[in-house]
Amino acid sequence: MKLPTIEDMKVVKEFANVPDVQIQWLIDQGETLYLEPGDILFNVGDPVVTSYIILDGRLRICAVQSG
Repeated sequence: MKLPTIEDMKVVKEFANVPDVQIQWLIDQGETLYLEPGDILFNVGDPVVTSYIILDGRLRICAVQSG
């Protein structure tokens, strides 16, 4: 599995001016996930224990309201 590079991360505008050493720390400490269309990342009721940075593709979040 290919790890993201500093250049990959700087595609995200919020990381454009972050020092390379800090981005590399994030890459080293993080986990890279590759999902296929239709894969479920999390479910309703799952505890929030992580953050996600989407480098490519889209994420659809659906919520049930009023039952």
